[in-house]
Amino acid sequence: MKLFYLNFLTEHLALAVLWSAMGLWLLWEVLQPYFHQINAVETDTCVTLMNCHQALIVDARDTLAYKRAHITAAISLPSKQFDQASKWSYPKDRPLVVYADSDRCALQLAVQLKKHYHLTRVSYLKGGVASWQMANLPLVQPKQDSSQIEGKTEKG
Repeated sequence: MKLFYLNFLTEHLALAVLWSAMGLWLLWEVLQPYFHQINAVETDTCVTLMNCHQALIVDARDTLAYKRAHITAAISLPSKQFDQASKWSYPKDRPLVVYADSDRCALQLAVQLKKHYHLTRVSYLKGGVASWQMANLPLVQPKQDSSQIEGKTEKG
């Protein structure tokens, strides 16, 4: 049996390397939060952190998505614009929860914020905005005036 695997590996080296790389990448994706000590929190825990511990909620999505709808009191800090937060100050022991459309994006910004500012209580919202909406929790959305809702336009 070992001879079979050895022959397969030698004859299909590129495929074996590709599968190994994919396996290592998947393992890294699963273990990354543990290496950085960043917790994934459910929506109920996020609400508790907001209400009882004055957690800062950070929206890692792009600015347009933030303007369409965001969690109450969340600040917009798109993960692609992290450099702009260089002058940002935040208490190291105050909870901070990052959310996005994907856990991966939220985790990446959470890792950057934790490393850059030496924060101790950083988490990300598991499931992001979708989990927030599925829990029927409110989102802040821009207000439309009645003329837009009714399809009327004002003429001057």
